[in-house]
Amino acid sequence: MFEANVIPMMTFLQFLFFALAPMVAVVIAFMGAQGAGIYMKYVMFGIWTQSWLPVVAIINDYAQLILVMVPRMISIVPVKTYQKCANTPRASLIWQVLVISRCRAQ
Repeated sequence: MFEANVIPMMTFLQFLFFALAPMVAVVIAFMGAQGAGIYMKYVMFGIWTQSWLPVVAIINDYAQLILVMVPRMISIVPVKTYQKCANTPRASLIWQVLVISRCRAQ
């Protein structure tokens, strides 16, 4: 779900970066020496939009790792341990959902 939202937003921002290039060039030309600051901000905007892809890759890799590791951890622990842990008041909601689904599967 994260990637489904981030990739279209990244694509839109990259489109803006390339679409605004002619207008930024005209503004920089008319502003003279003050245009250097605008040029640097425009370049930083381009670098920022390009930096999303490595960050998205790291977050996606972490999400996939969690999705692979949680079922492995669940399959190792016996069902009685799940039931005991799920009844504690400090058990998280996701842990309770996993316990219930594991118990129903058996």
